[in-house]
Amino acid sequence: MNKYLKNFYNLYSLDDKVCYQAILEKKDWIFKKLYVPITFICEEKNNKTIYPEIYSLLDKAFYFKKLGYEKELFDKVNYNVTFELINKFNSKFRYLNLLDNIDFTFDKDVFFAEIDPFSMDDQVYKNLVANFYPCFNSTQELELKYDSSDQLEIIKLAMFQKRGYVLILSNEVLLNNCLYLPIIKKIHYLNKMDKEKINLIREICKQINVEGVIHND
Repeated sequence: MNKYLKNFYNLYSLDDKVCYQAILEKKDWIFKKLYVPITFICEEKNNKTIYPEIYSLLDKAFYFKKLGYEKELFDKVNYNVTFELINKFNSKFRYLNLLDNIDFTFDKDVFFAEIDPFSMDDQVYKNLVANFYPCFNSTQELELKYDSSDQLEIIKLAMFQKRGYVLILSNEVLLNNCLYLPIIKKIHYLNKMDKEKINLIREICKQINVEGVIHND
């Protein structure tokens, strides 16, 4: 079994010692330079167009997302069950994707908030570390069973087909899907982005007092 998946199962062990050891293993994953991809995806709310990921940064917070209905999860056998699993996840949880490296190749309009985990206070760390999970490339690697009655199977969905890591939190601890997390160190963006978007990013950097780093094509 993949060591990361083993850690996942150990985290929910009924043996407190096994559970505690699994949490300790996560320390090496979270205490390193990480990047949160930020998009300009908009939503309609009260007849207004808003950019939730952008607005959250102005409050030194991160916007946690719902799971989408990725077609890779569906097949002729378990379509309905998978749909149910995704709905159950979204009714209880949201996720935030974090990467080991900056990657502008998939979308020039994505920019990255570099975070400094070492600046977390002890209580924030304790609240987050157990909810920080690695991602997997395939349902086989993830050993997804499509069991909608299993809470662990529901959580697993957010770990599929994403890069790096995901932070999965209960809706109950989020405010409007956002978590105040003032650990942003820098914001990285491409010089070929639309000028209006670059100006907005620069304004965010100014407002929250972080360094903006512009990257060439």
